[in-house]
Amino acid sequence: VGPGIEGSLFNPAVAGEGTHTVDYIYDGVIASWTVEVLPAFDATILTTGPFCANDAPVMLEAATEGGVWIGDGVFGEVFDPAFVSPGTFNLTYELGEPGDACYDTDQQAITVYPAPYILWIDMIQPGLQGVFHLVVESPPGVTHEWFEYGELLGTGDTLYNYLEQELVLTTTNAYGCSTSENVQFYFPGVFALREV
Repeated sequence: VGPGIEGSLFNPAVAGEGTHTVDYIYDGVIASWTVEVLPAFDATILTTGPFCANDAPVMLEAATEGGVWIGDGVFGEVFDPAFVSPGTFNLTYELGEPGDACYDTDQQAITVYPAPYILWIDMIQPGLQGVFHLVVESPPGVTHEWFEYGELLGTGDTLYNYLEQELVLTTTNAYGCSTSENVQFYFPGVFALREV
């Protein structure tokens, strides 16, 4: 008899967490002992992603802390997307040791998307009219935004009527991953022709 006793079985889920006294009675003689029910481990992984290849390292989270993380790009309790190639990877989280009564484990597939990159940025002077434009070359399928002090100046692969200011170019791919680059070009100057 006692908490969690069901016939000749002890059910820890019914008894609940804590230390319980169980009695065994035979022919009027009582033998008692204690049974400890530990908190259940829950290895459910809470970190899901997706991530971009240029994202900062992220702390891994699970329902119960204190376990062991296993997987590519995993360093202790941190996942570093920059350490792996873009793709889908399995993270494993283990609580306790296999064979232990409270052992639990979970796996989660996470995806790392590629970050966009900028091949080059050039300054052009169409028609030699003294007006300069900035043109960015990058792989297809990306969008561009030009900023000055946080204010959006324009979108697209060309910034027209460049005024020799310091800019930030943000390139975003179809996965929503972005790369930013500081941009500053200097005018080459004005040249006069004279007869020699």
